[in-house]
Amino acid sequence: MNRHASVANGDPQWIDDTHVPTAAQVLIHELPVTAMMMIGLPILVFWLLDTPTGDPRTPWWPVFIVAFTGAVLLTQRLLQAPRPRLNKQIGPGRLTDSLLQASRTGTMPADPGVRTAAGVTACYRIEAAMASVAVTVALLIPGIIQPLHSFIAAGTVSGIFALLHLSRARHSWAYLKALHTTSQVS
Repeated sequence: MNRHASVANGDPQWIDDTHVPTAAQVLIHELPVTAMMMIGLPILVFWLLDTPTGDPRTPWWPVFIVAFTGAVLLTQRLLQAPRPRLNKQIGPGRLTDSLLQASRTGTMPADPGVRTAAGVTACYRIEAAMASVAVTVALLIPGIIQPLHSFIAAGTVSGIFALLHLSRARHSWAYLKALHTTSQVS
């Protein structure tokens, strides 16, 4: 059932729900990236900072941070669970409403394009939640081992964003579960 719909710019968009990964697939594909951030960032911090003083060991520290960030983003892109492209013509409000409705009632949107776009959005939200938790842990580890107030403060702020992302991911997880339950039934 590989149906395509043409959009205004001529790019075909998937409208088949079965091509959206399950929440577990998204989680499994994101685990290596999460581990890379949780392990690599504290190691990078300890390598770049003189632990007793907190001063940088090299003036090139921004290059290493950018290189590590690039490596994480590339790894995430390569290991990302396959999914259709996001149809940007569907408004974010409609996608959020679809995610909330499915998590509360288990009902899916009638429009297959909206169903798929909401599924893709749900995948991104689960990945964002995992990344924000990984960054929070990665920032708190150096702050706990070598008490530096800047890392504790950054970890706390990151933790607040992680809680927000986790709240959104909860609805996304429920949406993907309902999406795949509905597609198995029909």
